[in-house]
Amino acid sequence: MNIKLAAIAAIGLVCSQAFAAGKTAVVNGRSWIYSQRNDGIVIEGVKSVEPGGVVEGAVEVPSQIEGRNVSTLGYRCFRGCEYITSVSVGAGIGEIGSECFYGCKRLTTVTLPPSVRTVKADAFNRCADLTSVSLNEGLASIGNNAFRGCNSLESIKLPSTLKSIGHGAFQEVPLVGIDIPDSVTEVGDCIFYGCSKLEEVVVGKRVPAISYRMFKDCPVLRKVEFKEGYLDSIGSEAFYGCKRLQAVALPPSVRTVKADAFNRCADLTSVSLNEGLASIGNNAFRGCNSLESIKLPSTLKSIGHGAFQEVPLVGIDIPDSVTEVGDCIFYGCSKLEEVVVGKRVPAISYRMFKDCPVLRKVEFKEGYLDSIGSEAFYGCKRLQAVALPPSVRSVKAEAFCRCESLREIFVPGKMPNFNPTSLKGTPNELQIVVPAGNSGNPATVHGHAVRVAR
Repeated sequence: MNIKLAAIAAIGLVCSQAFAAGKTAVVNGRSWIYSQRNDGIVIEGVKSVEPGGVVEGAVEVPSQIEGRNVSTLGYRCFRGCEYITSVSVGAGIGEIGSECFYGCKRLTTVTLPPSVRTVKADAFNRCADLTSVSLNEGLASIGNNAFRGCNSLESIKLPSTLKSIGHGAFQEVPLVGIDIPDSVTEVGDCIFYGCSKLEEVVVGKRVPAISYRMFKDCPVLRKVEFKEGYLDSIGSEAFYGCKRLQAVALPPSVRTVKADAFNRCADLTSVSLNEGLASIGNNAFRGCNSLESIKLPSTLKSIGHGAFQEVPLVGIDIPDSVTEVGDCIFYGCSKLEEVVVGKRVPAISYRMFKDCPVLRKVEFKEGYLDSIGSEAFYGCKRLQAVALPPSVRSVKAEAFCRCESLREIFVPGKMPNFNPTSLKGTPNELQIVVPAGNSGNPATVHGHAVRVAR
């Protein structure tokens, strides 16, 4: 026996020996290993009717064995059957079991009958040549990693009856587009992670969340449509690295954009944040190198660490609703010129506007601002004047360090506590200006004159 025939024979033996304990019946030219349950026959495996033969070519899975209906294709039923090329599943079968066709690398076509309700975890994982899958109306659930690594599958239509899509179900699959139907109410993480050809997505109205890494590293994804409905959150790293994504419009139902949701979306130029949005997570839009404007909604309460770091925004208006701010939110925004800080912002946080080289105007609304954080405006070399609100009690270390053009800081109320390094690297001409009648002020603040406004 030559090497190739020996390999084929070995594969045939593996397919049969794995289920040697089950009953056997010959149907449609194959020898089927099966067991019985109350709900019908479970096919556990298949082998050639020829001694030492191999299961290959087109396979028709029977609807009945020994006069009883087949209900299930069992766990690892066809796993290791490398030479099957197409599968037609018999009518009445309701479940495709876990790892059923795992690694059937020459399988190209699968047709499911209307009776199938569930495709379980890893059912078609690593079916590298699979190009055509007909998912039936009636299908309710696709399990974890069900089609992961199907490297030839460029299109699939999800049925209108589908309710659940599991973790990684289409991870690393070269789908060109996907329409998630309105029926879907449960989504796992990483479903379309690494889909290298995915260009367009429609998200159905009952999808509750864009899950963790759901579309991460889809490098040519350019269009996402969210239908209005029940979408509550955009998950962490949901669109991380989708560098061709150009526009995003969130539906009114979204309350949270989580950490890194749009991080490194380099071509993103338009973002419409909905009224109702309450939270933007850490690094949510960090590194969106084409995003020059964004309107923060009046319902926003929290902005996370680095949320807009390295984003070329020209201006930003932080609404009065914001009560929580993370560090480094606008750090390194190279085009930022004007800022308005809402009245409920409690502090200008650590490095909040550090290295914004063209920032020239900052307006603080009177309210609850208590402090200017360490390195808050470090290196804002075009900033010329700042009027602090009366509520500010402290200006922390290096808050205005290297603000080379800063000439005036207006203090309307009680003199805040300036850290010894808070004005480090500012010009000698910088003056601390107080209103007439504001008594008890020092003559200088760390070498800078205090003068009364005329």
